[in-house]
Amino acid sequence: DKQKMGWGAENAERILEWMIALKEKGKRKTVGKKDKTDNNPVDDLILVNNRHFLTVIDAWAKAGKGVMGAIRCERLLERLENLYQSSGGDPKLRPGPKHFGAVIDAYSRADDRESTAEHAEKFLDKLEDLFLHSTNPNDALSNIVYNLVIDAWSRRIGHKSGERANEVLRRMIKNYKQTKNPSLRPDVISYTGVMKAYVTHPDGGKEALQILDEMKEQFKSGNVNAKPDFKAYAVAIDACVRNGLSIEAERLLDELDDSAKNQTIFNTVMNGYRIEGRGQEAETVLKRMIELADRGYRRCSPNSVSFGVCMEAWGRSKSRLKVHACKELLKQCVSRYQSGDSTCKPNLLHFHALAGAITSIGSQDRVSEVLSLFEK
Repeated sequence: DKQKMGWGAENAERILEWMIALKEKGKRKTVGKKDKTDNNPVDDLILVNNRHFLTVIDAWAKAGKGVMGAIRCERLLERLENLYQSSGGDPKLRPGPKHFGAVIDAYSRADDRESTAEHAEKFLDKLEDLFLHSTNPNDALSNIVYNLVIDAWSRRIGHKSGERANEVLRRMIKNYKQTKNPSLRPDVISYTGVMKAYVTHPDGGKEALQILDEMKEQFKSGNVNAKPDFKAYAVAIDACVRNGLSIEAERLLDELDDSAKNQTIFNTVMNGYRIEGRGQEAETVLKRMIELADRGYRRCSPNSVSFGVCMEAWGRSKSRLKVHACKELLKQCVSRYQSGDSTCKPNLLHFHALAGAITSIGSQDRVSEVLSLFEK
């Protein structure tokens, strides 16, 4: 229930304010007292510390309240900083990297506007100023906060999102080399986030391929956490498909182990060939799906979308065989459905694909032939 979202964070903050108020009240009562034994022992139990603040900030960050939740996180961090200063530097009230990280997380999740990503990066700037060169092991930065900012940019739509995410990655690599802090070394999440930010970029496919190659080199050089996983390949394939690099997308598909492949990744590659009007290539991918499914990799089994996308790829092609190819694919789809595969039930997608192929070669009078296939 959206109306109840944030209820826990709201109450957590209310309790925190109550604790602060009680402690302040206890301080006022003891002002001027010479005998410390007169203090109420209960006051000593109400010790607000940075962990209490972290709990509440994190609650707001995960409350799903968008920009409003992120602003509440920022205000709580400012409150903690003020308490730390007014306490004369009480280490128990000192804000740490986790507090800034929670605020960054909140702005990363806030919305899809560039301004909130800018806010997330602003807190990364402050985090580096305070802790990057700290000798306190508790203050050591990790790639997590950088990954959060990269993720913030990957959620924003716009051509510069990819560049901004990549800049954060390069910044992390530079800091890793300077500090020799192993926790700052980029991992698969770092690189995948940058590729994701490039997906809608005009050169996103090329950029994604370069980053994927960098991941492979990093892994070979000893960075075991940079090894590309299925998600990394899926994002790179998506970026290639969206940028007219379907052949490269299929090459990446070939690099994946058969056990990791699934229906969705095959459909994505075929969709690239659909956009480019390359029916033969799309059907080759479809045949590989069927072959793998027959060998026991049921996750690769084609569905009605697979056949529909392949038919559209043929329909958009310039081949004279497009109508025949579409009819054969439709027959295969119907046959699988009649054999008990409910995921291959023919639908309007197939009708439009075949009708489009027929009309594109100037044979509108043959559309009735399509209708007869669906009546069977």
